[in-house]
Amino acid sequence: MAFVAGFASLAAGVVAAYRSPASAAELSIYGATPDLFWAGVGVALLVAVALAFSSSRSRLLAVFLGGLGVFAIVALPLVRSYYFFGAADSLTHLGWVKDIGSGRLPVVDLLYPALHTTSLWLGDLADLSLTRAMLLVTVAYVGVFLVFVPLTARAITRDDRALVFGAFAAFLLLPVNNVSVHVIPHPTSQALFFLPLVLYLLVRYVTATESSRSLGGLLGVALVGIVLVHPQQAVNLLLLFLTVSGLQFLYRRYRPDHPVADHRPLYAQTAFFLVALAIWNSQHERVFEASSGLLETLLHGPPSAAQIAQKGVSLGALGSGLPELFAKMFLVSAVLSLVAGGWLLAAVTGALDDFDPQAAAIGRYLAFGLVPVTGVFTVYLLATRQQMHFRHLGFIMAIVTVVAAVAATHSVDLAAGRRLSAGSLRTVLAAAFAVMLVLSAATVFASPYIYKRSGHVPEAQFDGYDTAFSHQHPDAAIGGIRQGPWRYADALYGTEPTPDSSRYFGVEPETLRSVQSRFDAQLYVVVTRVDWLREVRAWGGLRYSAEDFESLDAQPGVDRVQTNGEVVEYYAP
Repeated sequence: MAFVAGFASLAAGVVAAYRSPASAAELSIYGATPDLFWAGVGVALLVAVALAFSSSRSRLLAVFLGGLGVFAIVALPLVRSYYFFGAADSLTHLGWVKDIGSGRLPVVDLLYPALHTTSLWLGDLADLSLTRAMLLVTVAYVGVFLVFVPLTARAITRDDRALVFGAFAAFLLLPVNNVSVHVIPHPTSQALFFLPLVLYLLVRYVTATESSRSLGGLLGVALVGIVLVHPQQAVNLLLLFLTVSGLQFLYRRYRPDHPVADHRPLYAQTAFFLVALAIWNSQHERVFEASSGLLETLLHGPPSAAQIAQKGVSLGALGSGLPELFAKMFLVSAVLSLVAGGWLLAAVTGALDDFDPQAAAIGRYLAFGLVPVTGVFTVYLLATRQQMHFRHLGFIMAIVTVVAAVAATHSVDLAAGRRLSAGSLRTVLAAAFAVMLVLSAATVFASPYIYKRSGHVPEAQFDGYDTAFSHQHPDAAIGGIRQGPWRYADALYGTEPTPDSSRYFGVEPETLRSVQSRFDAQLYVVVTRVDWLREVRAWGGLRYSAEDFESLDAQPGVDRVQTNGEVVEYYAP
């Protein structure tokens, strides 16, 4: 009966969300989605947690129910018929998809073409719009993560209980930080969701007792795949592979009796990976530009204390602070990192050698493999102001997810015979995962809860920008709130040939209040409903106030030339 209630509640919630499509730009997908959806998902996850951590034979069915619940959350933009989901970078990626589809941009000229080509293929196959195809591909990558984290944990421990712990660890979506890793069309994010598949094949390959060309071949294909999804995350993975190969060489030479020495060597796959990545990166000038840019910014030192303090002041004006924001976004990650760190320390020190030699050997691989990746994270943290380090943090969190699942699996056996019985520990773990699921679900998407706006881009917003671009004076500049409108030019018309972005700019608050006095040339100003919702409702007028927006209609010589409910365009001749 519990399963019937869980599946029925989830189905009712999804139907309620489906019957409530987005009719306008939404500031928060959480607040705009019917309460019945959240209630249905909540019941489903509660049933899943309660039954998955019991000794019942129906644990896998409970895991399946929980997975459907989390997948329903991730797929909300599709369920609620969002036209597109993902501002900023995602809009440019949409433009690249159009460029590849039209033949203006050769596939090999794009540094990370996997998302784009897959979206084109799916759109053609299923007769879908490119925007919807991109959202489907994005959700599919998350599905890969949800499936292969538990499979990897099971491959490490050879214990079916790891499927349960791995699944619920995956449900937390730890790599997502909504700074540089998101559930939107964003190749570096898709690479992190793809990572557990490669880890699974890696573990299966090195622990195979017999030679298997099929495993080696699949691993090679997966390695090429992650290079094409995003080479930056492929570099992190290459550092892990190089570490594994180095450890295997050392153990085979100096400790031939250790389980690591019995593993199949990874030398050939690592060499193949290195060559494939080097060949691909050598064809793209952007890689060299990024490397030189990193070196240059490293020489200028870390962000100043004043910059960090300013962020704290801004949050304080919103009634929050850095500690509160950190707790909302990273508390669950911090807890699981402590659990994973403790297990990795036990693996490295040999404390697990007698308990589970194979898992301990894999633990050594992962522990030492994270050292260079953490080094890269630190370099980016110190060198750049573009928050790139959060991409590398996402990679670390993907590894932490798997390791935490293994640690939880081992903890049940280690508790046997002690004051806390295995059954009691399962209850504690179930309660902990239930709390963490709630905390994590609240930050799957950007929202005012973490002082960000939703990535929802309605069709009318695209139409409004299309009208603005199509009917503008050829010599006039066109401005928008904050970053300006150039991303929408990318999304609508592609990036090939390179558009004239010199006419696009962000309008500062003082310019918004007095357009003609601060700008000599002809000027269009585009304001969206999302701009107003973000600046006024979510951020309380911290930078742009309601009066700033209203002033446009009152300024002499500034005319409203179009509006469609989502976009308002003004012209100052």
